[in-house]
Amino acid sequence: MVVAPSNPPLSVWPILAIPGIREALQRAGRVVAVSPLFGGKALKGPADRVMASLGLAPGNQGVADAYQGLITDLVIDRADVNEPINTSAVVHSLDTHISDPAAAARFATAVLALP
Repeated sequence: MVVAPSNPPLSVWPILAIPGIREALQRAGRVVAVSPLFGGKALKGPADRVMASLGLAPGNQGVADAYQGLITDLVIDRADVNEPINTSAVVHSLDTHISDPAAAARFATAVLALP
């Protein structure tokens, strides 16, 4: 299961609140979340600001915290590879900036090939 690079509190948490969704993810063998952040900031939208307003840590640590106990893997942008993240999830760094269909295809292929 892959959780898209979306704003965790505004976009993903409401979906997880639908009865049965969180439980289905918890039963999945692997749940990979893709961070919507680049250098601690959202490329578009208010994800970083919303997460901060809810008391989540800045940067990808906040993304990991937002999905604590739910994800097995976290994909961050390769530019953030040196950011310390304290999580039980396996952290992977890929080029997460999807600028065109070819980049989207490369990214999807890389996510599906994660060890």
